[in-house]
Amino acid sequence: MIEEAFGYRLSQDILREVLPNYQDLNQKLISFAGTNCKRSNHFLNQIMNEKEKICLEKAFFGNNGWYKRINGNGMISLKLAAMSLGVTNNIFTFNKETETRILDYISAKNIDDQLLMMRCYIKQKAVTYAAMRNYLQKQESTKMTVTLYRGINVPYKNQKYLFTGLESWTTDIAIAYKFARNEGFVLKKEYPIDQILAGRRSTFKNQRNRLYLHNGFFVRREKEMIVENFEKEWDCSSETDVRLAIEKEVY
Repeated sequence: MIEEAFGYRLSQDILREVLPNYQDLNQKLISFAGTNCKRSNHFLNQIMNEKEKICLEKAFFGNNGWYKRINGNGMISLKLAAMSLGVTNNIFTFNKETETRILDYISAKNIDDQLLMMRCYIKQKAVTYAAMRNYLQKQESTKMTVTLYRGINVPYKNQKYLFTGLESWTTDIAIAYKFARNEGFVLKKEYPIDQILAGRRSTFKNQRNRLYLHNGFFVRREKEMIVENFEKEWDCSSETDVRLAIEKEVY
């Protein structure tokens, strides 16, 4: 199940090194029938220890977490975990100043902290995949993909889109248009569920000791999905893949 959740891009050697008991987790995942965030969180709270819970909740919802700050420590830690596992490309950002700050932050992290984040990443990703697969199967969907949108706040120049390793996309095109604003553009892409780390059906919340009381607000409001990109570029010049923000009144 875990290998399937990563689209078989996760090396067994890395899996055994990072999560020695992954086969036990595999067995538990097989019997997991959840399709929503409540069931996913109940399962995640069962399979994670307290240190992992604190680590993952902070990475998502801390004041410097993924949902609070672009290229904050939470975002960097999650991207680093994905890169270290070999499931995304190796691009943090295309901003040189930001990349320098990121590299300084990474150089100060010890191996134990990195392994902890990688364990959290594997567990979150596996539960996300299981929940979304269960949901799509109950909907009798013929495909294991979701249509996602990303608003880019720069003028469209009919060029290839360059991916970073992990990115935020949304299931709601109206939300994407808000991020694109007036002169930007909106991307549309079909993502396999084995390229989604977390979303509305699965993002971890510490049920027993929530450190961040408003966690999940942006996940719900912006219908956000954190996606993995192992590709580095995408030709989005097709009219079906990109829409100028000026067209937003049509929707």
